[in-house]
Amino acid sequence: MNSIESLDEFYNDVPCGLINSLADNRIIKVNNTFLEWLGYEREEIENKIEWTDLITMGGKIFHQTHLLPLFLSKDFIQEINLDFIKKNGDKLPALVNIKVKREKDRSISLLKIA
Repeated sequence: MNSIESLDEFYNDVPCGLINSLADNRIIKVNNTFLEWLGYEREEIENKIEWTDLITMGGKIFHQTHLLPLFLSKDFIQEINLDFIKKNGDKLPALVNIKVKREKDRSISLLKIA
């Protein structure tokens, strides 16, 4: 097993949910833990939806009014409480940490959900 495979295995199997998204909020990668928590298959999420599609309306409003300005000024956002919506409609309360990686053409975010 090479180091890239080891990193992918680690990413997929850590006991916290992980989401990678682009600046437009489109999910480009999720780990197995997050998929299990919400009850989705990888093919239903990756490159199909925005991570904000998976949070409650209150979370969407909070994202627009508070998180977006923080994305512009900070590289790390700690301990944001959001409710995710599972595939079956149930809510999953979560404590979210967000790491923003800035690139010339777009930002990439890593959301760590505990």
